Amino acid sequence: MDQVGEIAKRENFTLFGLVNETLEQAVRADRLGTSLSDIVDEYSVFQMAKESGFILVSEGLFYQVLDWVFEEKRENLEKLWYTFGQWFGKYHSAKFPQEDWLRTFEKVMRTLTWEASEFSLTTSTDTVNLRVIAPRFPLSYSVLLSSFFKGVMQTFGLSPSRNEISPGVIFMSFVREREGLEHAP
Repeated sequence: MDQVGEIAKRENFTLFGLVNETLEQAVRADRLGTSLSDIVDEYSVFQMAKESGFILVSEGLFYQVLDWVFEEKRENLEKLWYTFGQWFGKYHSAKFPQEDWLRTFEKVMRTLTWEASEFSLTTSTDTVNLRVIAPRFPLSYSVLLSSFFKGVMQTFGLSPSRNEISPGVIFMSFVREREGLEHAP
């Protein structure tokens, strides 16, 4: 309750005013078909994306430019996306050190790949399966996004064991690396 009082003071509300404002926002969120919890979670993902250099670009424009460049620079782009994935995996671990890295990464990616109709990560003892279904993804983006995922998973001590990529569909499996396992969050 002390934290609520501190927030009220910082925001120039009475305690009653802060509670009233919070309830009004909960009703507003409900009208949007969501919850305050979901809004706060997604806000934190967007803040993280902003801090780590993500930008918003028109999907159609981005895919068209990517297709043009991909034809001539595929290998360079795959390396670049893989390297960014490694950096993002390290950043993710630093940003969320106490959380279940897999569940947190899944929530982050569901938010950042909002154009995908499905994004899922499932696990078994030594395997992580990644599945993305996004009918509008061209092959170029599917390939590069899979390179990004390889880089991220490498930082978590996982190596790719299955990689099925086609336009709009990514199926990947990763297995725990024996030597890197103790370094995985």
